[in-house]
This record gives sequence, C-alpha cells and structure tokens, in this order.
Amino acid sequence: MKQLYGKLWVKCTAIALLVVFAVLFAAAALGSAYLINYGAYADGGEQVRQIAENNLLQQTNGDGWAALHAWAEDDTVSRNLLRDRYDPLTSNIYFKLTDKDTGEILFSTGALNKDDYSGKASAYYQQDMTTLLSDGSEVTAVYQAYLKSPLAPRDSALYVMTWVERLISARYLLIALAILLLAVCLFLFIFLLCAMGHKEGVDGIYQCWLNKIPLDLFLALLVLLFFAWATFLSDIWYIDFWYYILLAFGAAALALTLVLSVAGRAKAPGFFRNTVIYKLFLLIFRTLGRIPMVWGTMLIWVCWCFVDLYFTFSNSYYYDSLLPAFWVISRAVLTIVILYLASSLRLLQKEGQAIADGQTDYKGKPIPRWLPALKKHEENLQSIQSGIQKAVDEQTRAERMKTELITNVSHDIKTPLTSIVNYVDLLEKEDIQPEKAKEYVDVLNRQSARLKKLTEDLVEASKASSGSLPVHLAPTDVNVLLSQLAGDYMEKLEDAQLEPIFRPAPSQPVIQADGQLLSRVLGNLFSNICKYAMPGTRVYFESAADENTVSLTFKNISKYELNIPAEELMARFVRGDRARHTEGSGLGLSIAQSLTELQGGTFHIEIDGDLFKAVVTFPRARAESAQL
Repeated sequence: MKQLYGKLWVKCTAIALLVVFAVLFAAAALGSAYLINYGAYADGGEQVRQIAENNLLQQTNGDGWAALHAWAEDDTVSRNLLRDRYDPLTSNIYFKLTDKDTGEILFSTGALNKDDYSGKASAYYQQDMTTLLSDGSEVTAVYQAYLKSPLAPRDSALYVMTWVERLISARYLLIALAILLLAVCLFLFIFLLCAMGHKEGVDGIYQCWLNKIPLDLFLALLVLLFFAWATFLSDIWYIDFWYYILLAFGAAALALTLVLSVAGRAKAPGFFRNTVIYKLFLLIFRTLGRIPMVWGTMLIWVCWCFVDLYFTFSNSYYYDSLLPAFWVISRAVLTIVILYLASSLRLLQKEGQAIADGQTDYKGKPIPRWLPALKKHEENLQSIQSGIQKAVDEQTRAERMKTELITNVSHDIKTPLTSIVNYVDLLEKEDIQPEKAKEYVDVLNRQSARLKKLTEDLVEASKASSGSLPVHLAPTDVNVLLSQLAGDYMEKLEDAQLEPIFRPAPSQPVIQADGQLLSRVLGNLFSNICKYAMPGTRVYFESAADENTVSLTFKNISKYELNIPAEELMARFVRGDRARHTEGSGLGLSIAQSLTELQGGTFHIEIDGDLFKAVVTFPRARAESAQL
C-alpha cells in the first residue's frame, strides 16, 4: 500500500472515485432518509405512495385553471386539447370542474366512468377555483382530480409510480448500499490522507506548490473561492434545487482540498510556522527582542494606553465625568508598577545571562521580598549557579583524580614489569650461581604475582562497579564470618605486629548477603589493616546490631599520615600511602564498596587524624528469613 502513496495517477484516481462514490452515497443517504421520514420501513411504503400520487394530482392544478379560463372564454380549441391530453385511453388522471353553487359540470377530461374512477381512485385532489366572466360576474368552480387504480395507460404517472415502487422495494438494499458507499468513501479518504506529502522518487515528505502557500492565506483563498462560486450560481441558476446541489458540491470540493492540504502540511515540520500570522508575530517579537526589556515593555504599554484611550473616550459622555482623571491616575500608577517589574525582570535576565556565560560568581542586585514570584525565581537561579559551581569543582577534582589514576596505574604496572625485565636480562647475560639464580627467580615470581594480582583486581573492580557479578543472597551470621576471617588473617596480623581486639555483638546478627562476596569485602578490610596499620598498635574488629541494621566496624591507627579526604580514599588506585611504598593496588576499598552496595548494604570510612575507621552496614534479616 505504501508503494502507491507516491504515484500521482493513483492519487488522481482515488480523488475521482471519491467524488463519484460520495455523490452516490449522498443520493442513497437522502433516499433512505426520505423513506425513513415517511415511514416506508414501517408501513411498507404506503405513505410514500400516497404522497407521490397526491403530488401527481397537484401538478395538474395548472391544467385545471387553464380549463376554467377556457370555459369562461368559451375556448373550444383549448378544451379539446385538454381532453386529448387526458384521454382515458392514454392518461391515468381524470379531472373535472363543477359549479360550486349549481353543481353543473363545467368541464371534464372525459365521461365519468365509474368503473375506471369512481370508488377505485387511489388518490383524490380537490380545490376551489374562482374566475371572472366577461360580464363581470364571478364564478367559483370545484376542481376535482382522480388517479386510476390500477394504473393502466403508459403515461408519466405510470412512469413516476413505477420508480416509486422500485424505490420502496429496494428500501433495505438502499441502506446497505449507503453503508457500503460510506465505507468505500472513508477508505479512499484515509488513503488520500496517508498519501499526501509523498512523491515517487522523493525521500521524506514532499510539499507541492499548493502546500507552500501559508496556511491562513490558503484558507482565506478557499473562502473567497466559495463566495465567488455562490455568487456565480446565484446569477445563472434560478431553480433552487440545482442551485443548492451545485453550491454543496463546490463547498465539498474546497473542503476536501483544504483537508488534504492540511494532511500534507502536518507531516512536515513547521506546520504552524508556515502561516502569515506566525511570521507577523515572529517579526514583531524579533523587533521587540532587539529593544532592551524595560524600553520594550514601555513601548507595548504606551501603545496599549493609546488604544485604551481611544475606546474609553470615544463617547463624549465621559468628558463631563471624573473618568478622565481616574484614567490618568490609574495609568500613571500602573506605569510605575510595570516599570518596576520590567526592571526586576531585567535583573533576572542579566543574572541568567551571566550564568549562561559561565560567570558562576556573579552577584546581581537582589529582588525585593514583596515580589515573591520573582524572588523565588532569583533563588532558583542562585541554586543553579551554586550547582554549576559545584559541578565545576567536581569536574576539576575528577580531572585531577583522573590524572593521578593514570600516574598511579602506570607506576603500579611499570614497577613489577621493570623488575621482571631486569632480572630476566641478568639471567640471560650473566653466569649466575644457582643460589643467586634462585634469588632472582624468587623476585620474578613475586613481581609476576603482584602484576597478576593487580590485573585480577582491575577485572574485579570493573565487574563490581558495573554490577555484572552474580549475587546469591542467603542468611549469614556476621559473627561467625568475622571470627573465621580473623582466624585466617591471624598470622598476618602477628607478622605486622598488630594486636587484634574482637568485639562481637552479644546476639547472633543475621543478614541477607552473599557469603563469598561478603568474605571478599571483609578480607579486603583485613588486608588493608595488615598493610597500613601502625606496628605495635591495637586494631579493632566490632559487630553491632539493632532492630533494623547490622554493622561491622574496623578501626586502626595508620602508620602513614592520612592527609586525604575519606571520599577520595575510596577512589580507585588511591592509597593512604602517598609515597606508594606498599605493594597494594589501591583498589581494595573501591572493590569493597562496590561489592557491599551490590548486596544492598552501605560502606563508608571515617578519618580522624591518624584514626582510620571502616563501617559496613546491612539491613537485618527478618526472623523468618534467618530461620531458613
């Protein structure tokens, strides 16, 4: 179907078919409406038949007057012509004129045959007719017309009634036909709506020359064409029926043109922009935009005052009242208020422009409190200004940390690689004794393991921060897990000359966590203490629980000066050892934070002088979950 949208001959054919089917639908709909109005579907069309028969008899009214004048003037030729026209052998209509006073038959179209008319007439029409005789006297005649039943001769009455019977017999088919034609018209109309704006060989929406005319101007042209059409018809058509038919046809054609044009315009951008009114207002606003806000506001206000002045004092009645004085005073007060509002808006405009130019430290003149709406807007601008400044600071800090990260990663990778390269070179070039070679191999193994550990930490940090690690939550007793890890790291703690102090919670705090991931979090904290805690000091491992949360706290005294913010310390490749004497990767705290958050917990650190404290918090498991 879409392939047909761009073909011109298809569109023209669709329009032609739409016109034809629309006319047929109108005829079928009007016929059905006529039959419904006169009860053809209720009484089988009897009322419609009677109306048609009565109309046939009423149309003989003119011949009745002609017969009356022919009798009054004794015009034998005219009377004979009327009798020939209404001969019982060729006509189904019979009429006569009877003197209303005497009952004398003044004229008849034939002998009154009771077998043909009397008692069998399907329709009857009667009217009084009055005329003047040559002597000045007045005669009133009763005009009576009859219609044969059944219709025998083949005349116009038979022809009309035959079509009436056909219409009645097809009354149900007529409704079905109207519905079918309506469906076809709707299909063709929707097809044309979809096809508008498409042209064969052109990608996208194509606008023909007609659609390039501004929409409001195009509508005005169509209205003018309609009135021109109506004026033209009123000059040449004198039959009301055909006048209204042609007028309706022209209106429908112009309406279809407008709808199809709007459909094509709507598919392209700038539907409302392609109007004279829009361009006029745009020109006005652009002109006003070049004028400073205060002066532009005053210009608009002055123009409005002149218009208001004209309409207010156009009636001389007001000249003798107090209205002129009140008008002048009120407009003066309003002018002061408008000037003040415009000045306040100008201040906001300057502040907004300063923010747009990157002047985050700009401080303009404050807006007074008695303008709450403008004051609120000023506060919002200041909040935006503060947010931009904060974002700039964050960006600066991020750039600095990025530089440090690159430097640290380069250092951490370069150091073991340099050792590996140097010792391999020694092994290749020198005649080394087995004891010395063993020492070199130990260094190679250690540096290779360090490089491997750094690589693994990088991979794990990436997975943890991206949330791609699988998490399997289960009830976990933190006291049991803490004691197990303490036993595993006891030897390292002793080697680091640290005295561990364990303070488990008195109850059994159970949380929903992944045991493997949580072990890695706590293991990183144990390892961090072994590397950075001051020898000969005590380190604390505590667990606490309340009704809703369970927390694990690790505390130690750092052997290096902690002159770094806590949030930076949890960044990647950042160590408390700024000189980087230790062999850590700087990823431990970052990995611990990411893994904790993956399990629904929180991780934060606190620094007080050389006191380092890490706190891991999880929601406490419900009783029913803890029993599973």
